[in-house]
Amino acid sequence: MNKYIFTVSLLCWANIGLFYVFYLLKLETVLIGVFRELTLIPSFLGGVLLPLLLVNNFFKKKKK
Repeated sequence: MNKYIFTVSLLCWANIGLFYVFYLLKLETVLIGVFRELTLIPSFLGGVLLPLLLVNNFFKKKKK
């Protein structure tokens, strides 16, 4: 399970990075804007909350 949490967290940050690269390249189309608006907040929340969950799982297993 920890491997999946780590992978999904990396994918969330990769999504944010992808849109940042599009912004730097000044590549703004309507389709990119729609996907950015739909995925940016869930990706940010996943990128922040999933590593916290991973650390929590690590310390729970360490206590046992």
